[in-house]
Amino acid sequence: MPDLSLNLAVEARLRMPLDVASGGVRINSSYQRTGVICPRRHVDSSKGETPAMWPRPVIVPGSSKKRIQEELGVANADRGSGDQAPARDYEALARLLSAERLGSYLRWSGGDVPAAFALYEWNMAASAAVMHTTGMVEVVVRNAMDRALVEMGDARGWQTWFDRAPLDQRGRIDIQKARDRATRFGSQPEIHGKVVAELSLGFWRYLAASRYLTALWTPALYAAFPAGPGDKLEAQRQVDRCLKNLLLVRNRAAHHEPIHRRNLVQDLRASVEVASWVSSEAGEWVADLSTIAEVVADRPVAGAP
Repeated sequence: MPDLSLNLAVEARLRMPLDVASGGVRINSSYQRTGVICPRRHVDSSKGETPAMWPRPVIVPGSSKKRIQEELGVANADRGSGDQAPARDYEALARLLSAERLGSYLRWSGGDVPAAFALYEWNMAASAAVMHTTGMVEVVVRNAMDRALVEMGDARGWQTWFDRAPLDQRGRIDIQKARDRATRFGSQPEIHGKVVAELSLGFWRYLAASRYLTALWTPALYAAFPAGPGDKLEAQRQVDRCLKNLLLVRNRAAHHEPIHRRNLVQDLRASVEVASWVSSEAGEWVADLSTIAEVVADRPVAGAP
């Protein structure tokens, strides 16, 4: 049976007031801290913890934005964080980008080029947040699925599941390409973890698809998500759904495609959900460190001054 307390905990972390009427999301200020949206964490005084937002921000001495800008010779480096953004020639910038690239942003802004760039710049920030969040989920999920396949291989006497898992042609090609990259085409010893790291999120998403329900999911991969739905078929469907959606938004973000029409809060929920099915700590980690909710809260509103 799935851990219902985990589901409730994750839902509590993601519960936030939404303002969909204005096309954006309003986040309760109690969820905010600089650089990341983070719910308050239970303080364990027996471990010497003190009341604070968790996780704590990392501060690198001497690496302020102003100093970096000055070292790079960037204009407006002395502009305070509360000042208005510097004037830019967005018409000139628009000529550097293709009409197709700016098309959805100009349609959103009604042809207003500066407003279109405001949304374009927001889209870049949203893409970075998506890459950060899905990157965490990818590592958690692929390692969990790999462990389950290794256990199945050990039980069946396999040397490695790379050779013996019942994959289709596409899967076998992906494995061979990953092995080639990990060993530099055979010039270096094969290390299992390096091969796993070379396998894309798309590879793991297809392992969770219904085509492998009997061959891989039921005997092995279901165990990679111990806190997920208790029914194996339902678990496969839900994991496949989450990974499919995350792969889609991650690929669009990676290729600088528009994601401003997506419900990114829903993508965040899927990220936390599938990570939490692997372990509660993983779900909390993703919820605490993801910046998607903060970025969504700053989304430009059409027609705003």
